Amino acid sequence: MPALTPVISILQQVKTGKLSEAEGNRQIEQLKTQNGIQQFNDLFRQTGVTQQYALSLTGGSSYMSWLISGNHNQATNTDLSTSARSNARFENTLKILKNLSLSLAGFYTNSTSKTGAPEYTSLTMQASRYVPYQLFTNQDGSPIGIPRYRKEFLDTIGSGRLLDWLYYPADDFKQDYTKQHLQELIGRANINWSPFDGLNATAMYQYQKQWTSSERWASEESYNTRDLINRFTTLGTGTTPDVYNIPKGAIRTQSISNLISYNLRGQLDYKKTFGNHYVSVITGAEMREVETINAGNFTVYGYIEEPLSMASVNHATNYRTLIGGTVARIPGTPGIGNRLTRRFVSLLSNAQYSYKSRYHISGSWRRDASNVFGANTNDKWNPLWSVGGGWDISKEKFYRWQAVSFLKLRLV
Repeated sequence: MPALTPVISILQQVKTGKLSEAEGNRQIEQLKTQNGIQQFNDLFRQTGVTQQYALSLTGGSSYMSWLISGNHNQATNTDLSTSARSNARFENTLKILKNLSLSLAGFYTNSTSKTGAPEYTSLTMQASRYVPYQLFTNQDGSPIGIPRYRKEFLDTIGSGRLLDWLYYPADDFKQDYTKQHLQELIGRANINWSPFDGLNATAMYQYQKQWTSSERWASEESYNTRDLINRFTTLGTGTTPDVYNIPKGAIRTQSISNLISYNLRGQLDYKKTFGNHYVSVITGAEMREVETINAGNFTVYGYIEEPLSMASVNHATNYRTLIGGTVARIPGTPGIGNRLTRRFVSLLSNAQYSYKSRYHISGSWRRDASNVFGANTNDKWNPLWSVGGGWDISKEKFYRWQAVSFLKLRLV
């Protein structure tokens, strides 16, 4: 029983004799004079404001350097949504020996966001038709209620025993919104050693933890809450009372997830030039583990903050709803959390030899493994390799072609 647009509703009332043709024409002409865009801009849009603050401190000596910095950004967007983000950073490098150094770093992020007002098209589409004349407040500033179901149905169902079943866009987004919160902590340690000219060894370890939560709050005044309560109400007869299968009160839906990762990497680099000869060799290994913990999601009905109380509902029962008599279950069945651990291992090597910067030979090799579900055992530790060579023809003395300043032949 989706709602009809105002014009179609007027035409239907004229057809059934509930309105005279003259009155119907008058109401339609009145709608033609209405333009909801200005009201929409006044109610649901504003000039965006962004504030940014930052502080950075550095210092040190010939054996040690450090950096501490932080910043905070907050914004109120044009659609009335808000966001805030704070970052903190610490880095410290110690020169233990002439050719040995240790670097430590830490990063912290805290961000929040809150949804804002709806889009214009979502408010002016009714029964799959565009309604540009839709207003959102009366002349006295009171919100206008928009029916989402047939008005004839809303006027007769329940005989006043149900909650108000109209949608009030001017206020609803203030009663039904979603907040998101993210925190992230990263710690990193890096050691660098150069035992002799041309050879460099590095080892890096990184720890990362991330907390993410999302919460939707829909008060009892919000349309979503009133609609659910009404739809799942079992109206009584003369001898039986009305049963609110979804209790009155707010609806709170929350989901929480965490991520923890560990990363260890080691690498050797050797680069050296001997007269006309140049050699470059890189070899390394990396191990990484990523653990994702999903605590699941849950929905609380009949939620009251002061004093704190909530009610349980039966998610397993099929209820006959008031909308067309269809059978449905109460949404928001608690989700079961899960834990997923993914591990990755990589070995790699790359070598290059050049003579007179013209003739080149290179080769690379790597092997990767993972415990990702679905990969065949034979595919979890496959080697990949390549060999190539190159000739910089444009660097030869006999090369005289000025139209092409660089010419290289490469074979892989």
